[in-house]
Amino acid sequence: MFQLTGYVRKSDGERTRRRVCKKCAAQKTREWAKRNPGARAGASRAWRIKNRFKAALSVALRNGAKCSLDEITEAFTGSCSICLKPESECSTLLHLDHDHETGKFRGWLCCQCNLGLGMFGDSPAMLHEAAEYLARRTKC
Repeated sequence: MFQLTGYVRKSDGERTRRRVCKKCAAQKTREWAKRNPGARAGASRAWRIKNRFKAALSVALRNGAKCSLDEITEAFTGSCSICLKPESECSTLLHLDHDHETGKFRGWLCCQCNLGLGMFGDSPAMLHEAAEYLARRTKC
């Protein structure tokens, strides 16, 4: 008996169907991507914009975050959780922030705030010292 393991069903229309081996389909996709680099990038970008929460969650999960799609969707306010700048005023989409030790989701940050936390190693003590430094230096 013929086994369907390793095959996917692809539809070319309502009436026409064919079976394609997953390896062959993946190879065909890679070849198409090499021939059409701009089209693939455009399609990826369009998907990320249309599915922004899924795209952010996918990246976060690869980086060790432990959160759900519902959790990040509910927490999205459209502005940075630190500086409160609206996403429309940011140069990029807001970033999903998570604790790198526990993987717990913390909130949505603009690029500057996200990079700032990263530069201080996500250390509250270092950030406090930086704030104290700024307070001392601006009094002069």
